[in-house]
Amino acid sequence: MSHDNDWNEVRYELDKSDNFGAIFNSPWYSDAIYDKFSDAEFARRHAHARELMTRDRLDALILTGGPDIYSHGSGVTWGSGLIDERGMCQYLILPLEGEPTLIYPHYGCHIEAARKQVSVKDVRSGQHGKYGKAAAERLIELGLQRARIGITAADRTGPEHMGVNAYLDLKAMMPNATFIFCPNMLHELTYRKSAEELRMMEKAGQLAIRALEAVKANAKPGVREYQLAAAVMHAVYNEGGRHHLLMIGSTSMADPKLIFPNPLPSHRVLKQGDIVLSELAMSYLGYSAKIGHPITVGRPTEKYTTFFKEIVVPGFKEVRSHFKPGTTLETIRQIGRLVRSVKGGCNDAAENAAVPGRARRERLITRRHRPGSRPQLPRASDPPHHAERAGKLDRHDGPHRSREAGRSARAAARRRQPRRCRWFDRARDRQERDPRRVYPHRHVARCAHGVASHQEESRLRPDPRFRICRDVFAPGQRAGGPSRFAR
Repeated sequence: MSHDNDWNEVRYELDKSDNFGAIFNSPWYSDAIYDKFSDAEFARRHAHARELMTRDRLDALILTGGPDIYSHGSGVTWGSGLIDERGMCQYLILPLEGEPTLIYPHYGCHIEAARKQVSVKDVRSGQHGKYGKAAAERLIELGLQRARIGITAADRTGPEHMGVNAYLDLKAMMPNATFIFCPNMLHELTYRKSAEELRMMEKAGQLAIRALEAVKANAKPGVREYQLAAAVMHAVYNEGGRHHLLMIGSTSMADPKLIFPNPLPSHRVLKQGDIVLSELAMSYLGYSAKIGHPITVGRPTEKYTTFFKEIVVPGFKEVRSHFKPGTTLETIRQIGRLVRSVKGGCNDAAENAAVPGRARRERLITRRHRPGSRPQLPRASDPPHHAERAGKLDRHDGPHRSREAGRSARAAARRRQPRRCRWFDRARDRQERDPRRVYPHRHVARCAHGVASHQEESRLRPDPRFRICRDVFAPGQRAGGPSRFAR
């Protein structure tokens, strides 16, 4: 660790920029207290990184990170504990042998505060934005002029690895070194969490709940969206956390104008009958947890209540039930698509409520299965539902029994009342209770445009007691037998 500006030697000449810029060993911030991971945790992380460096034949690793939401400190926070908003990109040098070095963006007394926060002993100035020069000097100091040096991704979008000037300075000062971009290494380093990391993630989850409670407590007529954001900031910073992502938007339930939270909370004033959509990711020591839950100003409308209780909550529980060891992310994604198809939902509550009658039309109906007959199922090539039929379907309040199969499709559509698919849910519950038995069924769900989105059929013999779940027939289609709806 090489320094020229020991505070004890230059304390009376701090008016000179060179003395102040790279100060160290001062008494400043000596009474500051920061919550941080243990030294043993950082030793574990560095050892893990060096294992991957040995595997990839790297002599040093430049861990990068930035303050934006896509980076959230990235490798710098993971490797040193720095949580700071200065600089487009920050740099941590981790050699295969030797002490790590943090290149801090700012200079002067600020760097002394950073030394108290991080768990790296060697913290050096970024030399007024000459990060590449500062990094190259440390690498040359380690004798790595001809080494293979990896550079992790600072930003997952792209991905972006480091600043252009920093990279050019590295290449100019170390022309014989080989620099290798490592876009996936940070994922390998962080995807499996330690016990300490899991505790910090739990703390972040508690902060996310506090943030949502703050939105709920302040969502009243007359309050502006940015005031909800301010309430979130106060609730989280008051508990020692930070915000990673804060999106809040509001709109009328009767005439919605958004389908997603607003990334830029506006000056819009909340009114009675509004709904507040939010996406809140709160962070603790670089680990964040996200929450999003709709909050209404006043009682929610029937459409929103139906959509939330019959689609959102059951869908969430279904996806959550598959989060267990051995399940792949691709499996979770496919289950999410399946749940949306089976439940007949749209992408969001606002869009669903914005179309009159959509929530009711998209509920699945229950139909008796007659042995020896199989109804003609909807196909992806079927034409969409006629818009003029929507109001007629929504007019009826109770189920109606049809006695004639040969009536016109329009007349049959007026008689059919969509109902919730109880039989499919019951069969699934029986399957979960007794996994050794397979319950035969066929299930078809149709979205608002009449496209068959999911079909599941057992390979066993049909059960005559089981109801076939399907949506309203598209115009021109006929059932395979008399239509009788279950009560």
